[in-house]
Amino acid sequence: MKLLILCAIFFSGGLKDNPHLAFGFLTGILKESIFSGMNNLKTNSILDNSYSSYFGFTNEEVKDMLAYYEYEDKYQEILEWYDGYRFGNTEIFNPWSVINYISDQCFPKAFGLTSNLVTLL
Repeated sequence: MKLLILCAIFFSGGLKDNPHLAFGFLTGILKESIFSGMNNLKTNSILDNSYSSYFGFTNEEVKDMLAYYEYEDKYQEILEWYDGYRFGNTEIFNPWSVINYISDQCFPKAFGLTSNLVTLL
């Protein structure tokens, strides 16, 4: 119960009653309620097209990054390793994997080797 009160105070003060904030953006799973401190929410799921290109890197962004670092020839490899997410109608690359791939001179690694074990649990 104490956590619920803390969250209500945080969201109310940080988002709803903040005169310096026009819009707020939350990620994660959100259960809406007309009885909560937050209401009038617009929920966008991963199936919606409105913001689908903001959930990761698009094909063009990955190509631009590879060109910037002079790894254009690695597009097919990065496509095979890290493409596979779809948000709305947009194919998305996992940003963490792409950044680490380029940072490691385009040496691909499986997800378990680029993340903390706790993340997998």
